[in-house]
Amino acid sequence: MTDREKVTLSRDADIATVTIARPEKRNALDSTTAAALADAIREAASARVTILTGSEGAFCAGGDLEELERWSQMDVDRIASVLYESFQGMIRAIRGSDSVVI
Repeated sequence: MTDREKVTLSRDADIATVTIARPEKRNALDSTTAAALADAIREAASARVTILTGSEGAFCAGGDLEELERWSQMDVDRIASVLYESFQGMIRAIRGSDSVVI
C-alpha cells in the first residue's frame, strides 16, 4: 500500500470526504498517513466542507504503536523532524484550510 492509498479523497459538489484507509490498524496514524492526510486536506481546501472519517467502522485508533516503538531507536532530532513534518503538518493543514473540516 502506498502512502497515498492510506488516505482517500472524494468530492460531491462542495463536500469533500477524506478517509483514513488503514482498517488493518483500525486507522491508526503513522507519520506517512499523517502526511498523506495533510496532502488530502490541502487538496480539498476549495470545498465548502471537508469531512474527515475512517474506513471500515473505525475513525482513528490514535497513533500507530508499532511506529512509536521504532522511534525508540531513533535520534531525538529525527523524531522531532518527523513529528513536525507529518503530525504537526496535518494539524497545520486542518487549521489553515479554507474549508470547514469536521
